[in-house]
This record gives sequence, C-alpha cells and structure tokens, in this order.
Amino acid sequence: MPVKESQSNELGNVPSVQVLAILKELQTMLATLVETGDENYVDIHGMPLLPGEIQSLKQILGTGEVEATIAALGPTHVTETSIPGIWWVTHRNASDEIISEFIEVTDLPEILKTQHHDLHEAPEKFQQRLNEINLGA
Repeated sequence: MPVKESQSNELGNVPSVQVLAILKELQTMLATLVETGDENYVDIHGMPLLPGEIQSLKQILGTGEVEATIAALGPTHVTETSIPGIWWVTHRNASDEIISEFIEVTDLPEILKTQHHDLHEAPEKFQQRLNEINLGA
C-alpha cells in the first residue's frame, strides 16, 4: 500500500480546517478595516484550538516590526504580525498564565493607546515632575 505524503507548502504542512477558517475570517476582517475602518478580533483563547494550530497561525501570520509589553495586572504582550493591521495580543495573569488571547484587526490595538483619563491627568503630572527638578513655573 503506497504511503501518501502529507501536503506541504513553503511554510510547512497544510493548515487544519480550523486554522484555514480563522485565516479566511481574518482576510474578511482586514478587507473591512481597509474599506470602512471597522475593527474586529478573533478570540483565540475561547476557541478549541490545539497547540499545533496556534503555532500554525503564528507561523503563517509571521512577526512584524512592533512588539510591546504592557505591565498591568499581569503582563500583556502585543505583537504586530507580518500582515499590516493584524496584531496578536496575549494577556497573562500575575502567575503568567494566559487569561485571554486575541488576533486583532486594527490600525493599533486599543491597549497601546493612551487612555483618556490618563491623558487628562498628564499636564498636572508633568507639572509635578518639572517642579521636582525645579523647572516649574
């Protein structure tokens, strides 16, 4: 009986049906972002994906030029993929366990933007800093 070789492409084996469905959904979301500016996301943590499928998605999407880590209740890691407008966002708790994971389709993930309440406090905070080094007015 002949052994059928698994199909492969330049990235490795052919992705699972689940991975292909997510990629198709991301393609649609990206087109919508370009056409209307509407942002969207895929909740990876809430899906029944196998570890190999998550790795397959990461490999296919690649890594772009921007990576950021936000220190909040637990670390959040944001990575631009090699596809502009598609970002991988992983939130962890204080024990470093993944508590949520998203692929966001957006110009810039919301978590990287300055929060409005922080921005309103910024002038006073900056003035205090200047006063500390005797540059305040």
